[in-house]
Amino acid sequence: MHRAWLLSKAMAPLLLRACLLFQLSWAKHAQIEQVSIAAFRHGNEAEREAQVASLRRAFARQGMVTLVDTGVPEGIVAEALVKSRQFFSLPQETKAHFAEPSGYPPRSYGSVTTPRGKFYKVQQEDGRGGILNEWLFVRNTTVLMDASDPYYSSDEGREFYSAETKHPEQQLWPKEVPGLQAATAAFYHEVEALAKTMYELFAVALGLAPDFFLQRARRAPIWPVTIAHYPPQETKPEADHARIQPHW
Repeated sequence: MHRAWLLSKAMAPLLLRACLLFQLSWAKHAQIEQVSIAAFRHGNEAEREAQVASLRRAFARQGMVTLVDTGVPEGIVAEALVKSRQFFSLPQETKAHFAEPSGYPPRSYGSVTTPRGKFYKVQQEDGRGGILNEWLFVRNTTVLMDASDPYYSSDEGREFYSAETKHPEQQLWPKEVPGLQAATAAFYHEVEALAKTMYELFAVALGLAPDFFLQRARRAPIWPVTIAHYPPQETKPEADHARIQPHW
């Protein structure tokens, strides 16, 4: 049951990645189904059912979908982008002060503290000392964490969760980028709300009770927001170094 709950909590960010990452790169090659979040949230029965039908078609035929009318304010997205770019433009030695703590399983996000936390990571290098891909992971959930709950404190739970007290340095933000924490927190809260809508949307599309996944995802999300930066390259990376590996 514990693993099933973790998987249900992981579903929304994974599905959102499937929904969002491909919408631009594949638009020229296929007509991607669109799902209006506003119509599902606020529409009448027919409008809601139309979005459910679009979602079913999308994942039956293509495995991806374009989300529109998400309700995420453009100003919040823009501010998160501005502040993130300011962070990535800092000297490497400054960013390194916010690096990921060591000793965590590679398949989880336990190194990002809950409910608030962040760390910086160089994801790919070019083999010559240059950076191909760097990430800033941010978590700022509205759900409080009871560290004594076995859901969090079990061996499996610790793969996905660490209390803020374990890594208090993650509450320190670069003074060179004032407003970075507030901007990324605001964006996280919007995505968290969107994930809850997606839980309901997928449940209805699967013929389940609308709150089927929501009832199984009442604790803190396991996922951080991943802000990726791909620095411009003056020369082509070596053959065995990719900007990012193929993934979904």
